[in-house]
Amino acid sequence: MGKGDKSIGGVHTLLNLAKPCAWQPWQAYTDLVYLELKAEIDAGYAVLLKKWNEENPEGGKNGEKKPIQFAFMNEFLRERYEARSDEMKVKVEH
Repeated sequence: MGKGDKSIGGVHTLLNLAKPCAWQPWQAYTDLVYLELKAEIDAGYAVLLKKWNEENPEGGKNGEKKPIQFAFMNEFLRERYEARSDEMKVKVEH
């Protein structure tokens, strides 16, 4: 049985992906502003990665994990969303 399969009365069915989940407000905000903030996100991640490489010259052999760009981007955008005006929050929440 593959990932996402369900068994109903012994019959296997695929997971219905037709109903999309509602976005979190910060995700809707991301959709609106990602392109204008991409350069800032990339620069911030480059600084974080440089710092990590300086602090971990052996490349994480001490158990330290390299920062993940996707996780950095999500945290950056969540923080930006939280700092936005109420007007922007109303725009993305409705």
